[in-house]
Amino acid sequence: MNIKQLLTQYSNGQTKFSGIDLNGADLWGADLIGISLEKSRLQAAILNFAHLNQSSFNESDLTGIKLSGANLNQATLQQSSLYHADLHGASLQNSLMRGVNLSYANLFDANLTEADLRQTDFSHANLSGACLRFANLREERRKVVKFQGANLEKVDLQGAQLRGADLRQAQLRNANLKGAILTKANLQGADLTKANLEEAMLNDAQIEQVYLDEANLKKASLNRTQLKESSLVGVNLEDASLRDANLMKSNLSQANLYFAKLNRANLQRCNFTEASLVEAMLIDATLVRSNLFNADLTKANLLRAELSSVDLNEVILTGATMPDNRTHS
Repeated sequence: MNIKQLLTQYSNGQTKFSGIDLNGADLWGADLIGISLEKSRLQAAILNFAHLNQSSFNESDLTGIKLSGANLNQATLQQSSLYHADLHGASLQNSLMRGVNLSYANLFDANLTEADLRQTDFSHANLSGACLRFANLREERRKVVKFQGANLEKVDLQGAQLRGADLRQAQLRNANLKGAILTKANLQGADLTKANLEEAMLNDAQIEQVYLDEANLKKASLNRTQLKESSLVGVNLEDASLRDANLMKSNLSQANLYFAKLNRANLQRCNFTEASLVEAMLIDATLVRSNLFNADLTKANLLRAELSSVDLNEVILTGATMPDNRTHS
């Protein structure tokens, strides 16, 4: 079927065109609202600025397709291949994209608000500036959403469900992850510098060797999280929960840990230079050989904490509960 035949039949009311070949077709700006192109071939097709609301592309090959600026709100693209596709500025609100291959795709400034993105592969995709607010990205039957190596700088993932997601080496600088669910997610080697993770859930997450400098983790939950050898310079962890977390050899200099819960946390060899640990809970925490130079632990609770080889001479301990349960004057 050629383009002219397609447009003619569509204008006459036909919407179902399953299994057709439109490889390389130029449909720039076409009005194809509600069209069904399931199990079709549209490799390298040009649909920039096309109107494709409520369209269906299930199980189609859209490799290299150009959909820049296209309207795909409420579209269905499940199990399709969008490998290396250009979706720059496209709108995909409330779209169904479960199991889609978006590896190496360009989603710069795309709108994926409330989209169903379960089992989707975003490996090495560019999502810089994209909006994924309240998108469904939760782990399903051990199949996780893949963002390994993806560019997510300034992406909006507020409230997104990212349980178990693969975010290894992802670029998340200045990303908005407020209230996001990242339980058991893998963020090893990711860059979260200045990211907003306020009230995010990161329990049992793998976050070794990450950059969280100046990130906002106020009231975040990081219980049992692996944060070894990470950079958290100037991070805001006010009222955050890090019970049983492992931060061994991490840099928390100038960090705000006011009222943070660090009970039983592994803080060996951490750098807390000039950090604020005012009223922090450090019961049974391990701080062996940590650097607390000029740290403020006013009214902190260090009951049964392990402080071997820690120099407390330049530490503010006014009103702190010491390991032996005495109150420091």
